[in-house]
Amino acid sequence: MFNSQKNRFALLSSISLFCVVVAGAKAAPPAYDFKDPKEISAVSLTLDSKLEPIFGYAKGISGTINFDPTHPELTTGSIAVEVSSVQFANDGYTQTAQGGYGLDGKKFPKIIFTLKKILRGKKVSKNLFTGDILADFTCHGVTTSLTVPISASWFPGLAEERTNGKFKGDLLVVRTQFNISRMKQGISKEIPINLVGDSVEVRVACVGIRYAGGIKPVEAPKTTPNTAKTPNPKVK
Repeated sequence: MFNSQKNRFALLSSISLFCVVVAGAKAAPPAYDFKDPKEISAVSLTLDSKLEPIFGYAKGISGTINFDPTHPELTTGSIAVEVSSVQFANDGYTQTAQGGYGLDGKKFPKIIFTLKKILRGKKVSKNLFTGDILADFTCHGVTTSLTVPISASWFPGLAEERTNGKFKGDLLVVRTQFNISRMKQGISKEIPINLVGDSVEVRVACVGIRYAGGIKPVEAPKTTPNTAKTPNPKVK
């Protein structure tokens, strides 16, 4: 009888340990939503050619990054940019860049940056983490593997301050900078590099929110004031 109870205890202990291990393996770091409700997050683009330096930006950012400040090495996720949000100072250049001769937004509507692996990193302070990551950059149907520097600033409880009281939660500010080859991505290869540079400098500065409760609250629909004038009644 003693052996039977001992075996039962050992079996229950093994099952409990297995459940804990499985639960820990499935647990993912908290998710931060990078669709900025303020629409301020942006990506800048610089093509500095010999004859014509060109500067632009994109603001149609979305995506999710899973981040835990106690285990930053487990960070995963991706950021996407809508090609339709890419803008340049010249309207004609914007249309060309978005169209079939450039990024071909109808066929490839999004530019995607996917974090594959944390190569090295360090905790600079309680709220700041820096390091180098391995990432996949997908643009114009071509995926390029990159090693890029990255910084992540974590601000617990400051979502309410940033959104003027609309949302509660934590903030994650991600910044990175890297270069890609226009030619290797297959973008407007016929244009000489004297006019449009081959190297495109990409700078990313975007803010993600971990909403309180894990779900973004539904915003009340925006209303426009009724400015129509009420006709004066006719006086008989």
